[in-house]
Amino acid sequence: MDRLNWLESMVIIYKSCLRKTFTYSGRASRMEFWSYLISNLILLGILYPLLQLLAVAGWIFHEAGILQEKAFSCFLMLVSINYLIVLATVIVSTLAVSIRRLHDTSRPATLVFLNLLPFIGQIVLLVFMVEAGSPQTNNHGEPPTDQQFLYRNVGTMP
Repeated sequence: MDRLNWLESMVIIYKSCLRKTFTYSGRASRMEFWSYLISNLILLGILYPLLQLLAVAGWIFHEAGILQEKAFSCFLMLVSINYLIVLATVIVSTLAVSIRRLHDTSRPATLVFLNLLPFIGQIVLLVFMVEAGSPQTNNHGEPPTDQQFLYRNVGTMP
């Protein structure tokens, strides 16, 4: 493998962040955080309309008499449950990578609760997430480098 293209890198980062869903220690680079966040927006932006289409298709089949009432209710429940499982996984893993990103900027994990403050909290966190991480080792470990991150997860240097 010579070099990874941007899509391969994003897939590797996404898988890695999902594997670290319950890892709140350590540090996350800007590339890891933003690639994961953008991947989530793309995934949910595709998945939600797709599930809405499935729900509409189920309703059409129900109205046409192809699906009975119980089957239609079961179908909608399965679609909803699957979406909620994906959403819960995304929320927990985003929380974990956000905490690791705060660690990279030498800030405490409790600042993630700024998300609960409308507007101001999100703006402050956005500024923290955009900042470069501390270049030296801090309480949460050595500074992550994107080259090392991809090497650990792929096995070859890009």
